[in-house]
Amino acid sequence: MTDKKPKINAGGDWRKRVDRVVGGKKKEEQDAREEEKRQNPEINGESFWQGGYSGFNTHDCNVARTQEEWEDMWVKAHLTETPDATPPGPLPEGAMAVAVFAGQRSSGGYAIEIEGTHEEDGKTIVDWRENTPKQGGGVNTGALTTPWGIKLVPATENEVTFKNLDSKSEYDDVVRRAIGRRMGYH
Repeated sequence: MTDKKPKINAGGDWRKRVDRVVGGKKKEEQDAREEEKRQNPEINGESFWQGGYSGFNTHDCNVARTQEEWEDMWVKAHLTETPDATPPGPLPEGAMAVAVFAGQRSSGGYAIEIEGTHEEDGKTIVDWRENTPKQGGGVNTGALTTPWGIKLVPATENEVTFKNLDSKSEYDDVVRRAIGRRMGYH
């Protein structure tokens, strides 16, 4: 019996195979991170902003696909508090902003929540709701408020419509937007 040792290829072929496997894994992880960023765009770790005093007295829904529209949306949201407000950063590549302005409310305690978006019949639907003050749930300001919410979402060229998840019918939301347009607020 001979004492033969297995021959080891010292030429580095195994390193190439390991690099391909590890490199492929890293590429998959990088692609997954990029897809996550595309699906959940952020500016400085934030993707949703809301406030109680936009100064916009009628219900309105907006979409910002360009930097100029993003800046206009931000100013509109801060009209009462800081008329010369600037956005927290540039509109991220591959993102758009959607906004819901509730219009005038008789007290504090109202808030807009934008739940997200989904595709339906070739349209992008923005799902949102208005949180209302809780009965006997503490002190709310008696001042008039104009709540708003803005959310970054993945950009789309689709037509965008807004759906109030608390609305009794789609008609309610359409009528509210149409009234705002007719009154010259859009």
